[in-house]
Amino acid sequence: MGYNVATLPAYVEQQEYPLIHKSLFSAKTQKIVRKQKGIKSQATINIMDDTSTFQPGGCGFNPLDTTTLSQRTITVGYIKVDKNWCPSTLNSIYAQTQLNAGSYNEEIPFWDVFTELQAGIIAQQLETALWQGDVNSANANLAQFDGFIKQVSGCTGYVAVSGYTGITTSNAIAAFMAVYQAIPAQVVDKKDAVILCGLDVFKTFTVALTNANLFHYENANPSDFEIVLPGTNIKIIALNGLNGTGNIYAGRLSNFVMGVDLESEDTDFDSFRMWWSQDFQEVRMTVKFKAGANVAFCNEIVWLQSQTNFGG
Repeated sequence: MGYNVATLPAYVEQQEYPLIHKSLFSAKTQKIVRKQKGIKSQATINIMDDTSTFQPGGCGFNPLDTTTLSQRTITVGYIKVDKNWCPSTLNSIYAQTQLNAGSYNEEIPFWDVFTELQAGIIAQQLETALWQGDVNSANANLAQFDGFIKQVSGCTGYVAVSGYTGITTSNAIAAFMAVYQAIPAQVVDKKDAVILCGLDVFKTFTVALTNANLFHYENANPSDFEIVLPGTNIKIIALNGLNGTGNIYAGRLSNFVMGVDLESEDTDFDSFRMWWSQDFQEVRMTVKFKAGANVAFCNEIVWLQSQTNFGG
């Protein structure tokens, strides 16, 4: 008469491996800006400036110029992430097949995916904080140090570009051209001079290029979200840390300084401390690092602020 399976639930395969984690946006800022290492709490960006006044030639000596030494301060946040897991919790779900035999489970399964996820999340949150950080923020991930947006807004002498309330496909090309035109002459010809914006603004700009039939420009649809502004020498770089801000910046990458203690302690697996706690019968993890941000020369920064609220 065959099988009677009426009382059995439908089978759902749960043993497909490897485990996958959610998508995370790329963290590019800390890879492209200048890093100043060895900062435990505060450090200075030491700046030297000068002028040269021409005089008629001839005998005599008449110095007219003064070399100026000044400083700007980077204050880093001392940041940590603490997490804990009880591997025995997995005994009752599909992941039990990845636990070691016996009743003493002291390791986390899916180790490769697990560490990749932890490092990726921290890098993603740091990317946002480097731009939108504000020590007065109610968001704990943004309140550890002041980011570039707040630092620039407190600068004296930055070049403001006004007249744009929100970047749309109708005004995006004009907005980026206005930023380009505002770049100081002593900056615009430098190899590391760039325009920086959020990925959201970047996508709007590339749609605007498409709508304007500007397909013939090189790298008009880049996979790395970088493009040379048509008709100029300046590269536009999309940064996820600026998403949602509507801000567009221009300047030299070397003028944006990230303060750290060690070079890559926020994302280096060797900086992740993980151990089995005999006392609490769980796996524990802690990550500690320092990070801060500032700019060196305020008058070399161009800022188009299309929204009044930039996060926090």
